[in-house]
Amino acid sequence: MAPEIDSLRAQLEEAKAATTSAVSAAGDEHSSEYQRVIKALSVAQDDLTNVNEAYQISKDSLSQMANSHTVELEEAAKTRAEEATKLRAQFEEEKQVLIRERSELAARLAEVEADLNVARAAPAHPPTPPQSPPANGKAGYTNGSVSREELERLHQAHSHKVIDLESAHEKAIQALREQLEEVRLATGKIAGLAVN
Repeated sequence: MAPEIDSLRAQLEEAKAATTSAVSAAGDEHSSEYQRVIKALSVAQDDLTNVNEAYQISKDSLSQMANSHTVELEEAAKTRAEEATKLRAQFEEEKQVLIRERSELAARLAEVEADLNVARAAPAHPPTPPQSPPANGKAGYTNGSVSREELERLHQAHSHKVIDLESAHEKAIQALREQLEEVRLATGKIAGLAVN
């Protein structure tokens, strides 16, 4: 039995040595795996820290951009509101000027129409004022008869004078009509602007 015991002891020693070397090899392997996992975890933590920092920087940057954009929009809105107020005031001022001009043109139109009515109502041939007798009380003619030539000359002069008066009257009427039309056109334009 001794040889068997020795053989078993030898096998036991070999098994212990194999176990020790196996545990030692496994420990080294586990230790290197552990170290690798620790390093990977450290790298992952660094990556997470970097990502969190980048996220915070991006968040801050976006917040600043949003704030500056809001300020720009508010300033642009204020500027537009001021411009709109100025334009509204300018429009009201111009509207008042146009209303005033319209009133003045309406008054002028009324005057021109009145002048035109007076001119239409006036006779085409104004009456000749009566001639007063000479200061000595005698008739103007020493001779009781007027020659035919004198009558024709007087008639022609009278006819020329009537033609001249009629021509002047027609020109005055035409000028008043033109003025009336100008005033009506101007009043129509102003009325159209005032409505807008």
